[in-house]
Amino acid sequence: MPARSTFSVDLQTHPMAQQFMRLGPDPLPTVLHLPTSGHGTWYIPLLGGLHSIPAENIVWDGNAYNFGIKLRLFGRFNASLAVSGEVDPDGGIQGAPETSSTGFSPFQAFTGTRAGAEN
Repeated sequence: MPARSTFSVDLQTHPMAQQFMRLGPDPLPTVLHLPTSGHGTWYIPLLGGLHSIPAENIVWDGNAYNFGIKLRLFGRFNASLAVSGEVDPDGGIQGAPETSSTGFSPFQAFTGTRAGAEN
């Protein structure tokens, strides 16, 4: 994965998800591969395993981005999420996943840094 498109991200979890799913540490240490074109992947440690979740329909507008992910964990935690945010000139990244009114997101806002960025 090219360093300019790879980020170390601390992903906050929803308190209800932590209570019922016991997702792991909060925030979850994740890696987000978000290229300017092509396919991306969000690597998230969940429920004792490392999940590779495709980042679909990545769109960049300057430093702002958005993409979609589909969570298929179990029960009511299956959701399609729209993720949006921006990357700072120094390599910092922030964003938040949102779901439709019919779903639930176990994740909240996130922050991180570009891989190799000296922050």
